[in-house]
Amino acid sequence: MIERIERYAFRPGAPCGSDRRRIAIERVQRHAFGAAVVAARASAQRRLVDDLLALFGGRSQPVMTHLIEAGKLSLEDVQQAEKLVREMAQEKKP
Repeated sequence: MIERIERYAFRPGAPCGSDRRRIAIERVQRHAFGAAVVAARASAQRRLVDDLLALFGGRSQPVMTHLIEAGKLSLEDVQQAEKLVREMAQEKKP
């Protein structure tokens, strides 16, 4: 990464001195911030799913039934979910 920064920093017309350092720091911070956003989103999704399941008594079957009846879940979605469940079951087997 330092090499990329140096290549950028030393080309004609590039910022010099403290500007190069500021730009490098901002790039690293943006990368770190992006990772934090992804982690926060995953955490929020887990909480949302947990809350949704709690609303339906902690079981997934009523949730699936509700989604199907509301037209929000297609046969393809169910087949894909079934495939994923089977793959996860295979991974758990010793």
